[in-house]
Amino acid sequence: MILIRNNAVFSITDNGFDESKEEDCEVIVKTFNKDILQIEAHDIKLDRVHRIGPYSNSKTRPIVAKFHDYNDRERVRKQAYVDAIKTELSRRKMGVGIQRPQLHREARQALFPHSKQAEAI
Repeated sequence: MILIRNNAVFSITDNGFDESKEEDCEVIVKTFNKDILQIEAHDIKLDRVHRIGPYSNSKTRPIVAKFHDYNDRERVRKQAYVDAIKTELSRRKMGVGIQRPQLHREARQALFPHSKQAEAI
């Protein structure tokens, strides 16, 4: 089983963070944390940062970052849910979330129509 406890997925599609062949994903994530999430990231240690999925000209791939410390990942994730920042992320079509195993994503996706139906009642 793949350990993804300390991983966060950044969906960054804004023009300032477009995908390029010569990019440094760690710099992109730290810039995102500082400029968008308003977190001073100099004390956050990232073990590994890279894009996931096959390259496509039509869309920007998400970035997965493995945080050295779980508490740092939680601080970043929770900051994305502060009202003013959440609104800005939504407006710019960006997001931060935790990485889940494929099996979990598929199970949650199968339940989505049921939850929408329950909300409509």
